[in-house]
Amino acid sequence: GMGENLALEGRLAPRSTMQWNDRPDGGFGPPDGEPSRRFPPDGRYGPGEVNVSSQRADPGSLLNWVAGAVRTRRQIPELGAGSWSVLDTGDDAVLGHCCEMEDSCFVALHNLAGERRSIELEHAAAESLFEVLTAPDAAVEHDDERLRVDLPRYGYLWLQTDRPLQGHTSGLPRT
Repeated sequence: GMGENLALEGRLAPRSTMQWNDRPDGGFGPPDGEPSRRFPPDGRYGPGEVNVSSQRADPGSLLNWVAGAVRTRRQIPELGAGSWSVLDTGDDAVLGHCCEMEDSCFVALHNLAGERRSIELEHAAAESLFEVLTAPDAAVEHDDERLRVDLPRYGYLWLQTDRPLQGHTSGLPRT
């Protein structure tokens, strides 16, 4: 794992301390006090390279991406309270699911393959779906009742209706 220290015994070996800043101890301990007995790793996983402080300052960091994804997820009530179903994407490497609540719909597509994948889905509200969270290089085309989606390797696309579905279900193909 990242930063494991096999010199430590038992369960402590794979558990590295949180690296809060770029100090040699990763900020895990008082500034002029006794250092932690579990020193952070050196090299590419050391505090000088990987730490919370630098991740917070970098808009493109993994920490900021995850925080943004969590904020986005919290703004989608269908994910927590809607009824869900797995979609038939026509490609075993692309996981699709739909969450519906009252007259709204959320669709998530995830490419689990190490190469680009393209799929098509029929959707009764295709024109009203808008992108909520999109992987770089992902593309989607909407027309009457069809979505054409191109996902990069390990890519994702989250879509949500921008208006109620007017009393009908999404019409997506289920598995």
